[in-house]
Amino acid sequence: MESLIGQLKMLTYLDVPYSYLSSNVRSAVVKWLETFPQEQIIDISWFIFKTYIELDVSPEEYGVTGTGLLILHQLLCRKFSYTMAEIAVEIQKNFMQSAKGNYFLDKKYAKFVFQALGQVLQSNPRIALYCWLEYLLPTIIYSSDIEICDNSIRFVEILYKRYTKNQFKVPVGINKEYYSGPAVANLISYLNSDVWSKDFQKRLRELYPRIIPTTVFFSALSPGQYFRYILRLANSTASDETIFYNDESAESGVAVSLNVLAYSLIRDTVQSCQLLNKSYVTNIEAVYKLLLYVAYHWKKLTSSVTENKRNELIQELNNLCDILSDINSKLYNDNYISHKGKPLTLRSLGVPPKKLENVKDAAMALQKVIMARSEPTPTSKSWSLIFIILAVILSIIVAYLLYNVNALL
Repeated sequence: MESLIGQLKMLTYLDVPYSYLSSNVRSAVVKWLETFPQEQIIDISWFIFKTYIELDVSPEEYGVTGTGLLILHQLLCRKFSYTMAEIAVEIQKNFMQSAKGNYFLDKKYAKFVFQALGQVLQSNPRIALYCWLEYLLPTIIYSSDIEICDNSIRFVEILYKRYTKNQFKVPVGINKEYYSGPAVANLISYLNSDVWSKDFQKRLRELYPRIIPTTVFFSALSPGQYFRYILRLANSTASDETIFYNDESAESGVAVSLNVLAYSLIRDTVQSCQLLNKSYVTNIEAVYKLLLYVAYHWKKLTSSVTENKRNELIQELNNLCDILSDINSKLYNDNYISHKGKPLTLRSLGVPPKKLENVKDAAMALQKVIMARSEPTPTSKSWSLIFIILAVILSIIVAYLLYNVNALL
C-alpha cells in the first residue's frame, strides 16, 4: 500500500503545472512546434532544460521562477519524447555525477530530471525505459541518496504497471531502437552483486522478468547490440553448478546471463552463433558454460519452437561446435589468427589448455543432446512397431468378425 501511495503521489507531482494548460493551448503549441525539424526541437529542448535548472537553482539571481519554461519543457517531453533520449549525453556531462564511468543523478538537479523523465513516462514507454536505463539505473547503483534511489525504482515500477509489453514500441517516425546493451548488462550485474540496499535490489529482481523481454528480446533488436556485454558477465569463474540454477530467479549473475544468451541463440540463431564464434577466444569460460547451459536446458529452451526452427538450431549449433573445435586445434598449435588479423596463443590469452578441454567436452555434450532429441529413440521406434503390429491384428479380427456376420445373414 505504501508503494502504491508513493506512485500516486509521483504521478500527481508529474502533472503539475502541465495539467493547468487547456487542451486548446497545448494543441496550438504542438502544432507550431511540429513545423520545426527534429534537430531544432532537440536544440530547443536542451536550451530549455539547462535554462530552467539555472533558474531553479538560483531564482534570486534572475528574479523569475521559470514556471513557463517548465510547462513548455513538460509539453516537449510528452509530445516529442525522443528529445530526452537525444540530449542524454549533455545532461550527463553537465548535471550528473560520475562514478566508474557511469553517471548518476546529482541531488541538486534531481527534481527537474525526474520532472522531465516523468513526462516521457506519460507518453512513450519505449523511450521512458531507455531513459531509465541511462539516467536512473546508474543512480540506483552508484548513489547513496535513499530518496533519489527510491524514486528511481518507483519510476520503473509505474512504467510496468501502466504499460503492457506490446506498448514498448519504437515511436513512429523515429529510426532508432533506443536501447542500451551496456545498461542492461549493468542491471544484470547489479541484481547479483553485493549492494548497499538489499531492498532496492529485491524490488528490481521482481521487475527483472518484465524488463528483459522489453529490452533484450524486443522488436527486431540485433544480438550485436547486447550479446557481447552480457557474454562478459557470464565469463566468471563461478562454479559450473550455476548452469543448474533456476534461470528465472535472478539469484545468480552467471545463470541470469546464460539464460539471456541461450534464448538469444533460440531467437536469433545465425547471428548469435556468429557472435559466439567472433567472441570465443576472449570469452572461453563463458562459451563453455553457455554450451553446457543449452545442453542441460535444451528441452525447456526448445519447447515451443517449430520443427523448421529446431532443424535450424541443430544445424547451426553443430556448425558452431565444429568451428570451436577448429579454433581450439589452432590455439593448441599456436597458429590461430584472430578476426582482426592478430596472432593469438594460449599464453598471450592467459588460458590454460584445460579450458579448451572443457569446451570440447561441453560441445560434445551439446551435440549428443541435440542429436538425441532430433532423431526417434530406439524406445519410440519399438513402440511404433508394437502399435503397427497391434493395428494389423485388430484389422484381421475386425475382418474375421465381419465375414462371420455376413455368413450368418
